Amino acid sequence: MSPSICSTSSEADAVPAPAPAAGPAPNGQRAGNTGQAACSTSGRSPVDWSKVRLGVDPAPTMFVANWSAESCCWDGGQLVPYGPLQLLPAAQVLNYGQSIFEGMKAYRQADSAAAAAPAAAEPPTAAGAQAPPAPEAAASDHGDQQQQQPQQQPQILLFRPEANAARFEAGAARMCMPPVPPEMFLAAVHAVVRANADWVPPSCRGSLYVRPLLLGTGPLLGLCPAPSYTFVVYAVPVGGRAKEGRLAALDFLIHDSLHRAAPRGVGSTKAAGNYSPCLVAQAQARRQGCTDCIYLDARSDTYLEEGSGCNVFATHGRVLTTPPAAGSILPGITRASLLQLAGALGYVVREDNISVEDAMAADEMFASGTAMVVQPIGSITYKGRRVQFSGTPAAAAASTSSTSSSAPVAVAADGTAPAAASGAASGAAANGAASSSSDVEAEADGEATPSTSRSSSSCASGSLDAAGGLLSYGYSTGVVALSKAQRAALEAAAPPPEPGSLPPGVGPVAQRLYGLLTGIQYGRVADPFGWAVPVDMSGPTEGDLHLDRLLPVEEEPQEEAEAAEEEAAEAAAAAAEAGGAKAVRKAGGGGAKSNRAHAVFADPNLE
Repeated sequence: MSPSICSTSSEADAVPAPAPAAGPAPNGQRAGNTGQAACSTSGRSPVDWSKVRLGVDPAPTMFVANWSAESCCWDGGQLVPYGPLQLLPAAQVLNYGQSIFEGMKAYRQADSAAAAAPAAAEPPTAAGAQAPPAPEAAASDHGDQQQQQPQQQPQILLFRPEANAARFEAGAARMCMPPVPPEMFLAAVHAVVRANADWVPPSCRGSLYVRPLLLGTGPLLGLCPAPSYTFVVYAVPVGGRAKEGRLAALDFLIHDSLHRAAPRGVGSTKAAGNYSPCLVAQAQARRQGCTDCIYLDARSDTYLEEGSGCNVFATHGRVLTTPPAAGSILPGITRASLLQLAGALGYVVREDNISVEDAMAADEMFASGTAMVVQPIGSITYKGRRVQFSGTPAAAAASTSSTSSSAPVAVAADGTAPAAASGAASGAAANGAASSSSDVEAEADGEATPSTSRSSSSCASGSLDAAGGLLSYGYSTGVVALSKAQRAALEAAAPPPEPGSLPPGVGPVAQRLYGLLTGIQYGRVADPFGWAVPVDMSGPTEGDLHLDRLLPVEEEPQEEAEAAEEEAAEAAAAAAEAGGAKAVRKAGGGGAKSNRAHAVFADPNLE
C-alpha cells in the first residue's frame, strides 16, 4: 500500500507516483554538508525542479517505526527509501480505519533573511551579527579568510512542529492507539526533512509538505484495537499558492444537507476517516460553481463549523471571528497562529459562533490550513443565494446582528481565550489542550440560553485584551507577551494594503495575515514567537535512528522485582508439586519499559 497526500488544496493534490529521475545527494554524504548545499537558493541544486511534479512526486526517503503489544513500546525506527508498506488484508486500518495523520511544512529560508540575521528561534551569535562576506570573498580559496568571515547559510525551517506533535499524541489517545511520544515525533520529522533537504523547493516557490501517519497495521478480525501499529513520516514538495504574494479568492458552498462532524465525535481529531466523506460534498459544490464547502453544525444547522480541510474566519470591521474549537472542529495550528497575529496587528479577535446570516453580512471571509495557509473566500452560496465579498467594510456592518447559542468569548491579543470566560469555547479552554474531544464537547453541551443580538461595534467594546489563558485546543507551549517594539515590527511587516490594490474577493485582513505568516515561515520576518524552528542537520540521513533511546523509561524498583521473582518461584514450585498440569506465567522480570506506551489487548469476545 503506497501512502499519498490527501488535501483540499491544489498545491497538495498528490497521487502516488514513482520517484522522479532527479534524486537527492547520495545518502552516504554528510548530513550537514547536504543541508548546507541544499539551503543555497543561488547555487546549483541536484534536483531538476523543471522535472518535478510539485504535489505529486514524493521525496525519496521516509521514516518507519513499529509498535507491538508484545514489546509494549516503539522500536527505534529507520530512514528507508520511499516505497510500499506491507499490509495484510486483515490489517485493522483497512477494515476499520484506525488511523490518524498530521500535516506540516518545511520552508527554505530566503537568502536575504539568512544574510541579515540568524533564525529568530536561535539566539544571535557574533558570526550571525556580522555582515556576510561578499560573493568574491566567499568564493576565495583562502580558508583562513573564510573562517574569519563565515557566510550565514539559509536554513530549512519547520513551523511550530511541537504543536503538531502534541495534536498527534492527543489524536492517538482519542483513537485508542499507542501515542507517539513528542520526542520521537519531532526527531522523526527532523530526520525526514534532513534526509530530503535537497527536495525543499527554493524559497518562496514552495515548501516540503511533511505527512506523519499512525496506522493500525496489525491483522485482526473484529472491532478492537490493532495488535501492532506503524508510524510513518514521508514528504512531498508542493508549490506556493500565491503569485508574487497576491492571493486569489475562491467560492465556497455552505452545505445544507451534509455534515462534516457530529457532537461528541472525532471532528477535533485528524482521523483519516474524517476526510473521505467530504469528497461527495466537494463534488456537489463544484457542480454549483464552487471550489469547496463550509459545513454547518450538526445540532442546529445554524452555525458555520469549518471547511472540508480548513478553518474559517469572518470579519466585521476590526472584529475577526472564528468558530470555537469545542470538540467537532479541528483545532488548526494555522488557525491558532492567525488569531495571535491578528491580535498583534490590533484586530479584536473572537472565538464565537458564526450564523449563516452573520457570514453573509461579513466584510470578508477566509479559510486557513497548513496546505492553503490563508485562502480568501470570494463568495458563499447557501440554498441558491450567493453573496460576493468586496473585502471592504460594508455600510450595514455596524448593524449586523448575531444570535449565538453561547456567550461570546473574547480572545486575547496572543490568540488565547481567557480561562475564566464562559460558553462553549471557555469550556474547552478551561480543560486545556490535554482534554479529549468528548470531554470538551460535554462542557459545551450544557444548557445555554441564546445571547442577545449584538453589533460588531458592541463586540469590539466588550472584548478583552488580556495576555493570559489557553486557546481551546491550541496545543500551545505557552503565551508569548509581545513588546510594543515587536508589535510595531509586525505591523510594519504587514502594512494595510492600498485601497483598490487587492484582487476581487481578497480582503485586507486576509492579505495582511497571509503576508505576515508566510514571512515568518520563510524567515523573512522576525519571529517573536519562536514558531520557526531550524531543522537539525547534524544527524543521519539513512538507516537506523535508534529513536527509542529518546523515550523516557521507568525502572521497576529492585525490591518489587525481587518480590515478584520470589512469588514466581513459589508459583512454579506449587505447579510442579501439582504435576505441572497448569502452566504458570512469570509475574516479575524488572527491566525498562516506556511509560508512554501501553499494551493494547484484543476484544475478549473474539478470544
